[in-house]
Amino acid sequence: MPELYIIGNGFDKEHGLKTSYWNFREYLEKYEEDFLFQMERMYEFAHF
Repeated sequence: MPELYIIGNGFDKEHGLKTSYWNFREYLEKYEEDFLFQMERMYEFAHF
């Protein structure tokens, strides 16, 4: 099986992968809202 080496930054964005913090936050807001608010409170993130 061939190997894929990913070097550098931007591979995910260039290929349209939703890997930003905002995408992660949207997922948490939809499926794990309690965890999201606990995490943001713990790390003193602003609620949008």
